[in-house]
Amino acid sequence: MTQKPKAKRSDIRVFAYAPGTERILCRLERLTIFGAAVILQEEDPTVFPVGGDLTLRFNEVRSGANLKVACQVVDRKSSDGATQEYGVRFENPQRIRTLLRPVLAKLFSGRQAFRATPRVLQPIEVFVDPPQDAYVSAVRAPLMDISTTGLACLVPVDFEEEMAAFDVLRLSFTLPNSETPIDIAGVIRNRHVEIEGIRYGIQFFKKGTTQYRPKLERIIKFVMDRQREQLDEWDEPTGPNLPI
Repeated sequence: MTQKPKAKRSDIRVFAYAPGTERILCRLERLTIFGAAVILQEEDPTVFPVGGDLTLRFNEVRSGANLKVACQVVDRKSSDGATQEYGVRFENPQRIRTLLRPVLAKLFSGRQAFRATPRVLQPIEVFVDPPQDAYVSAVRAPLMDISTTGLACLVPVDFEEEMAAFDVLRLSFTLPNSETPIDIAGVIRNRHVEIEGIRYGIQFFKKGTTQYRPKLERIIKFVMDRQREQLDEWDEPTGPNLPI
């Protein structure tokens, strides 16, 4: 039996466009059931305003399938003055259940795309411990999402005021159905203003963590189990009314 070639991220092209603009080929950086992050080509002069409407079109090269998703631009970052990264939020997350099968499901097999959110009735708190030089007390921050490479949590504004000059911190959290907390080092990779506080995107730091591999394996198991649960939730006719 001939084995089918493994799906690649390059099998899917992503285009972005706003009302009155041409389609622009983008590079997909992140994808969750709630939104995505895309990077525009450096030579393209188009600028999308934060808060404005945007449409992403996903095109599967092999089958020719096209899927169009309405979005809102929620943030924009420029790493070198030329490359623009846009974070978008899907306007209708219920539609993602149709996107995941079969076209976008391939993207969720990529490591960066494996993100999971806590169950609504089982919130997870992250104990965020700053370095001593930050002169700020540790806080308990609600977990927003978690992947095999890091997590996002929401910290108070006054915490960020003292942490503005620091990136490395320590995290501790307990996953559902477990009594053993996971203690792991992290590096803040992005910060974003939310209504309730500051969202930290934190990457796990292997060198600063003892017994890193077994801790990561526990995280991977939770993420994959929860990802399957989320896909099943979208298949239910009356799925959860999750925020976008």
